[in-house]
Amino acid sequence: MQLPKKRKLDNTLVTSPHPLEIRPEGNVLLLTNEERKRAFEARKNSLGALVVFPDTLLYSIVGEIGDAESIRNFGFASKFCYAFAWQDELWKELFVEDERQIKEWKGTWRRSYWGLSRDQEARVKCSIIEPGSTASGDSIKTYLYSDLLYRPFQCSQVDFESYIKRGLSQLKKHTNLDIERISEPLTEEQFQAKSDQPFILTEEYPRGDGNEQCSWTESRDLFSVAKLVEKFGHVIFRQECVDWPLGVYEGYMKDNVDESPLYLFDCRSQVMKGKLGEADGDTAEKKPFRSTYIDPYIPSIFKTDLFTLCGSARPDYSWMIIGPRNSGSTFHKDPNSTCAWNSILKGAKYWVMFPPNVTPPGIYTDGEESEVTSPCSLAEWFLGGFYNDVVMEGLTQQDDGTGNFSPPFLHGMCQEGETMYVPAGWWHMVVNVCDAECVAVTQNFIPRGQKLVEALKFLRDKPDQISGFQCEKVALWADKLGVPDAPIYDLFVKVLEESEYKGDLESALEKLPKKKEEKKNVWQELTEDKDMGFSFGFA
Repeated sequence: MQLPKKRKLDNTLVTSPHPLEIRPEGNVLLLTNEERKRAFEARKNSLGALVVFPDTLLYSIVGEIGDAESIRNFGFASKFCYAFAWQDELWKELFVEDERQIKEWKGTWRRSYWGLSRDQEARVKCSIIEPGSTASGDSIKTYLYSDLLYRPFQCSQVDFESYIKRGLSQLKKHTNLDIERISEPLTEEQFQAKSDQPFILTEEYPRGDGNEQCSWTESRDLFSVAKLVEKFGHVIFRQECVDWPLGVYEGYMKDNVDESPLYLFDCRSQVMKGKLGEADGDTAEKKPFRSTYIDPYIPSIFKTDLFTLCGSARPDYSWMIIGPRNSGSTFHKDPNSTCAWNSILKGAKYWVMFPPNVTPPGIYTDGEESEVTSPCSLAEWFLGGFYNDVVMEGLTQQDDGTGNFSPPFLHGMCQEGETMYVPAGWWHMVVNVCDAECVAVTQNFIPRGQKLVEALKFLRDKPDQISGFQCEKVALWADKLGVPDAPIYDLFVKVLEESEYKGDLESALEKLPKKKEEKKNVWQELTEDKDMGFSFGFA
């Protein structure tokens, strides 16, 4: 008799126990009737009258309490109450709502909220020990079974790198799915010819203003988190939903249990605005962060940005990005139909990209893409099987040999020192697969050529989706141009007409498709004024 082969365990599965000993609800199916009865009784005894509520409703009720002290006290009522009041996402929301200031990150949102060290926090286990409940007199445990409470912990344990390595291994023969890697410098004409497809610049690339060449390789040590903290540790940066000093965020990067680790994605801090810099040697001169750390290093082919014509009204365009392992961004398109470049200074990033006309699996949007619904986090997207769907889709695609094959998606790893180019309109998802930290700089821009057509179409047809502009600055810009209250599209066209890029504008306007008439809804049809008398319409 041949023994069955042992199943190799998937190294993406959670192997660590939940810190409160909570278990998934599916485990209840494996219990005996007696064990299931004990689990129900334990839940009833611990939650009392609240046992009638499903987990989602009970968690919402706890969240609606709103008062941190009351939530903490609720958690002291019983072990199972503690489990609901312990959830870190709940304390993260309280942290943000209370605009709580922080001097030191303590490893979790709950501990940081109360300023508790790891040793000061209560060590509560939600299992209930029942002595002498077996024939031999051994103790057994009854657990809290809850997917709602277990899932965040499960997501925080996901090893993205294992998923990604397996995907790269399976797709290694499908080179048509790889993002193109370019080692030779491109001229502007060559860039224009390639501007519709993503690519990665793999080698040291011409940077600087033409008079002085700057090198990422020689400057790379400037961009370690430790070096940045030395110079800007006291400076407030934006990390998604909070504004923390960089020194505090460094502590968060080293020790957190979030399923979606906070990502420093900053464009408006004092250093990014150029209002706060570092001393230059023994002089009192201050060098702005952007002009010291970003502007000199922009690859030469990406320096032309037609949005610079907006002057001080230019929308947000330049970001410093820092994140720990497993941080990143879910699928999105860059704002205002702009292109982007992303240079990796430390660490590595894995990219999955879909063409503008292909919606990624797990992403749901309307026809105008005004609303995008997606899984809550990268971990949910991977655990939900969507990445596996992407890989399987790639494995089933065959090149027909005609050269007209259009791959369903592209993917690739962008390593330290390399630069990713993202064309306007492409969906992209990014995961940091670094050992400890990933540092990058990215900028959005509108180049010449076909991408100007796409940007103009977006500004004209989707004014409600325009982002990054500041109303006060746009108003001053419009007044300066002598067209107050004009739409941003009209303002942009006007400055293009008066610039050296007038020829580019004329060419773009010739290619710009006519604006589609907005479809009226029933109410608009019924209330529209019409120059005609009333009639029943009888024949």
